Amino acid sequence: MVGSNIRLYVKSVKTVTGQVEVNLGYEHVEGAYDHQILDESGGYPYAPYGPYGSPGVDSPDRPSHPPNVRTGPTEDYVLPDDQKETVKMVRRVAFKLNLEVEVIDVARENALRREIHRARERIRVFPTLIVSSGERIEGAITEEQVESLLSRS
Repeated sequence: MVGSNIRLYVKSVKTVTGQVEVNLGYEHVEGAYDHQILDESGGYPYAPYGPYGSPGVDSPDRPSHPPNVRTGPTEDYVLPDDQKETVKMVRRVAFKLNLEVEVIDVARENALRREIHRARERIRVFPTLIVSSGERIEGAITEEQVESLLSRS
């Protein structure tokens, strides 16, 4: 029964998973203003407003160029542990019965597709397993429930 329509709806959570360095695309060029002589206040006498148009930008207390690399958080969608176990278990049972399961993560779907799934399937609880006949299992899913449902489909 490889052609049967079995869908498992899950909902992942967007989580910070690490840090990433972002190259902002510009670099500080040493000696760009070396042809000018610094006065005793640390500014350029012939460029009173500095390269960014404000006084004191070129002073020794404040660098004239920001660093070209910044760090920021990386985010990814992560399934809660109970839903991960459910996905593994449903795939294992479906494999034994020679069936294919489509896993749909509604958090990764765009807003339109998410509303279509919600309206058509009336999904309120995750995970939800739905077979082509319309029968479903919602919430805490056991292996016995999955075997029973998939063997009837």
